Amino acid sequence: TWGASVHCNMGRNWSPVPEMLQDHALVTRGLFRVARHPMYAVFVWATPAIILATMDWVRVLAFLPMPIVCVMRIPQEEGILVELFGAEYLEYRRRVGALGPKWVCPWLNREMPMA
Repeated sequence: TWGASVHCNMGRNWSPVPEMLQDHALVTRGLFRVARHPMYAVFVWATPAIILATMDWVRVLAFLPMPIVCVMRIPQEEGILVELFGAEYLEYRRRVGALGPKWVCPWLNREMPMA
């Protein structure tokens, strides 16, 4: 699945909370070539799919907080990544959209200054 692939690509760089890890490495391979935050993309893109597939507003309301939290965490994580990797991360950020194609969520793909 997409989630398992993301974890395999991240290896030791995965953490359940945004933080700097010892020996942190910038991951740009695998699904990270398509989205800077592929795990979050799963939650964001799954929400309209759940709405259309189930038409069950109870499930939608139960699931809705997850993509909102994910989108809110992106700026914090990216601040950490800019601090850790500087120009290398900013170049990656210029090439790859946050949640897929760069036209998706354009506010998450604006230019970002060095920390």
